[in-house]
Amino acid sequence: MSTEGIDSNLHCSVLGFVGKLVCAQPINGWGWSESDEALSVATTVDVPNLFCVKVAEFFEWNGERRGGIGQIQERSHVYDQFWFLFYTRQVGCFDFQHKIGDYNFHIGRHRPSLYPPSHDPRIAERWPLPHFPGCSSVWGYGRIGACSEVIEAFERESKKKWEHEGRT
Repeated sequence: MSTEGIDSNLHCSVLGFVGKLVCAQPINGWGWSESDEALSVATTVDVPNLFCVKVAEFFEWNGERRGGIGQIQERSHVYDQFWFLFYTRQVGCFDFQHKIGDYNFHIGRHRPSLYPPSHDPRIAERWPLPHFPGCSSVWGYGRIGACSEVIEAFERESKKKWEHEGRT
């Protein structure tokens, strides 16, 4: 969903999660891919399992708190100790407890940063520009919650709503 000209951000309550673990639940959606830094060739990869992330920081993009960076801390997970960058992909103000949203996920071996908007001005109008220097990255999307139970409760409620509306 495009966020051009519309608010998409993280509530200030998420700032309390810096230095703490949150749960990330990858979703298949449009699929998951991996590519080198130049994005020259992308290959399809399996959707990762749920994992925990220790939040290092949050960032602003176009004047809105849009995402964060952390390190995956999930023993035996394929991406344990990899870096994780995420940002909102829906319109609204989201947190990790009461208003769960969908996020773009990016995973790489090296700590990421953001390219300046001048790197790709057209895309930068809507989306942050992740940069994993010197390594490939994996990307897809998913949900983030304070814990897995928060995500599970959100998914149960969403399913009930969709069934009630006759969308399943």
